[in-house]
Amino acid sequence: MKALKWILIGVAGLMVVVGVVVWLIFAATGPAAEAANTFLEHVGNGRVEQAYKEAAPLFRQRQGLAAFRVAVRHFGIDKYASASWNSREIKGNRTILKGTITLRGGASLPAEVGLSKIGDTWRVYGMTFPSGGVSGATVPPQAEAEALVSRSLLDFNAALQRKDFSAFHATLSAPMREKYTAEQIQGAFHKFVVQGIDLSAIKDSRPRFEPAPHLNKGTLALKGRFPTRPSEVHFDLGYVKEGGQWRLIDINVRLEAAK
Repeated sequence: MKALKWILIGVAGLMVVVGVVVWLIFAATGPAAEAANTFLEHVGNGRVEQAYKEAAPLFRQRQGLAAFRVAVRHFGIDKYASASWNSREIKGNRTILKGTITLRGGASLPAEVGLSKIGDTWRVYGMTFPSGGVSGATVPPQAEAEALVSRSLLDFNAALQRKDFSAFHATLSAPMREKYTAEQIQGAFHKFVVQGIDLSAIKDSRPRFEPAPHLNKGTLALKGRFPTRPSEVHFDLGYVKEGGQWRLIDINVRLEAAK
C-alpha cells in the first residue's frame, strides 16, 4: 500500500508538472494566438487589404494582394467566425498554431498558422489548410472536364501559333497571372514556339484521363493524354475555382511518340 501511495503521489506530481508546462506554453503563445485571430477577423469582416498589410514581409513576398484575395475566397476564410488553437509550438521568435477555424454557417476546417515576432508584434507569415479548405468545389462531370482541357490546350495552341501569350495569360487564374507574366510563360515553352509545334489535332480527339479527375487540396487535377498521331499530347493541368469558373493555376504539356 505504501508503494502504491508513492506511485500515486508520483503520478499526481507528474500531472502537475505537465499542467504547468502546458499553461506556460499557452501563456507564451497567447499574444501570437490573438494576432492570428485579429488577422482572420480582418479577413472575415471584409478587411482583406488590412490583413495583408499587417502580415509579415515574408507573407507579402510569397503572394501579391490579388492572389491573397483569391485564396481567401477559395479556402472560405472570408466567412471566418472564430478559431480554436489546440496545438501551439514556440521556437524563439516563431510560433506555429494548429487548430480549427469555424466559419459563418457552422462549417469548419483544420488550419495551421505560422507567425513571427517582428519587434514587439506577432505577424502572420503563412497559413496552410490540410483538408484543402472549404471552397465549395466539386469534381466536374466527365464531359465538362474534357471540354475544360480541350479549351485550355486550344487557347494555349493559339498562343503558340501567334507567338504571343498575352491573350492566353488573360485566361489564367489570378495567382498564376500574379506569379508569371505572359512573356515568362512564353519563355517556359520557348522550344514549342521555335519548333513550330501545333496541337490543333486535339480538336478531333478526346482526352484520356490518367488518373481520373480529382481534387487535390482544393485544386482540380486533370492529367492524361490526347491519343493523337504521330505524337500524343500529354498534359498535367491544375485549376482553381474563381467566380464560378475553373481557371488554370498550373500547366505542363509535352509530346510523346504515339505507341
